[in-house]
Amino acid sequence: MNCHCSLCSVELNFFGSIILDSLINFDNSYSRLPSDFYSPSSADLPPKPKIVIYNHDLSEQLNLPKMNEVEICNYFSGAKKPKQSTPLAMAYAGHQFGHYSPLLGDGRALLLGEVISKKNIRFDISLKGSGPTKYSRRGDGKTALGPALREYIVSEAMYHLGVPTTRALAVTTTGETIYREQPLPGAVITRVSESFIRVGTFEYFARQKDNHNLNVLLNYKINRHYPELKKSSNPAFDFFKTVLNLQAKLTAHWMSLGFIHGVMNTDNSSTAGLTIDYGPCAFMDYYKHDQVYSYIDQRGRYNYSNQVPITLWNLTRLAECLLKTYDHPEQQIKNYEEALSQFENIFNQFWAQKMSIKLGLIQENEANTELAKAFLQYLEMNSLDFTNSFRGLTQYLKNENNQTPEHPFFINWIKQVKTQNLPMNIIINKMNQVNPAYIPRNHLIEQLIQEANNNNYKSFYEFNKILSSPYETQQVHNKYRLPPEPDQIVTATFCGT
Repeated sequence: MNCHCSLCSVELNFFGSIILDSLINFDNSYSRLPSDFYSPSSADLPPKPKIVIYNHDLSEQLNLPKMNEVEICNYFSGAKKPKQSTPLAMAYAGHQFGHYSPLLGDGRALLLGEVISKKNIRFDISLKGSGPTKYSRRGDGKTALGPALREYIVSEAMYHLGVPTTRALAVTTTGETIYREQPLPGAVITRVSESFIRVGTFEYFARQKDNHNLNVLLNYKINRHYPELKKSSNPAFDFFKTVLNLQAKLTAHWMSLGFIHGVMNTDNSSTAGLTIDYGPCAFMDYYKHDQVYSYIDQRGRYNYSNQVPITLWNLTRLAECLLKTYDHPEQQIKNYEEALSQFENIFNQFWAQKMSIKLGLIQENEANTELAKAFLQYLEMNSLDFTNSFRGLTQYLKNENNQTPEHPFFINWIKQVKTQNLPMNIIINKMNQVNPAYIPRNHLIEQLIQEANNNNYKSFYEFNKILSSPYETQQVHNKYRLPPEPDQIVTATFCGT
């Protein structure tokens, strides 16, 4: 859906009658926290906003009112502040590539407020790319169209793949040119999340030794997201164990899909166990255990395999913060150390579950993990595509006459599958439910961005629709399943700042 939108606060329809504002029922609980938590802010007025895409399905889930194109364009480009909104930029700190930065904050994001979904869940709605804030650090606070489309495509693909994630509600162009290495069209993406509170939010107060606000933050987080912990005798520790479990599960899910976040700084580490801040992220094509795409990750700190120890590293920083909420932290250190020591076991359990089903091994068995590792070694040794190789395993189960490659993995795998004594069609069906046919491949994203920069969104719309059913084989062009040709390989992704 495209539209040209006026910047007037009151619009006229084609018949000259007044179009009244549709009222978005925002709450603003974060703005009721102490002023140290945020800075009031406002969006820049875009000169000529246009809608690129609006996520009607998500809008309905959020229980947003029906809005006409003018309202959608105005609200989600920053051209007009919704009446019940209290816009703000959130304050937080963070470790970036292992080095602590005491003040980061939303440098180009604007939290409009919160809405209550049809399932009675509170969601934040935030603009990204709407202009500078107190935390922009001399940046322009803007987003180019390419990174906005990348985040929309990848975050919505992650949602449909079943991965906990922020979501994308809208993308609008602003009608302005922004400058990076070259002039680019400006855009605003509207993001939705159950929480934008990060490990870095806790670090912001803990490092300042502001224990009062640290406790306010902890209580807010528990009341909003984990109310069952209010009855706990040790709520900070139980909160920590909850986050650790969610983060272990999230990272295992990433790994099972060949996803590389690319910039796992603590300010990008969610305390709700969500994938947040899609910058130089990427899905692997040809499998490499130490694959890096992010241009800024020159030393490979956040490579594919390192995502596991980095998740633990980030959780350790959160533990350090939460210890400061106690009057006698020394009495709690052992508890937190014990919880951190369990992270690897928890991760391995989640990872084994994901990888076992990907191999059609429905019944739990210790041998499953070794088979999964053996298959990954086979993929790397032969430079095979991660996604297509897992999806393609079912061909060896559909017909016993299909000759498997001469490799020990296949002999042991077929044997293990058959010992389950389950109908082969059930096994194949379960495999196809976890092994996607379509992922947001890097080279396809780059192609659609180039087209969109020339005002052609056909590929963007088509790819987004395909990715909404990633586990179903669809009657579409085969290019959406194929890995890149040598001249199409994307070797570096960028964060868009």
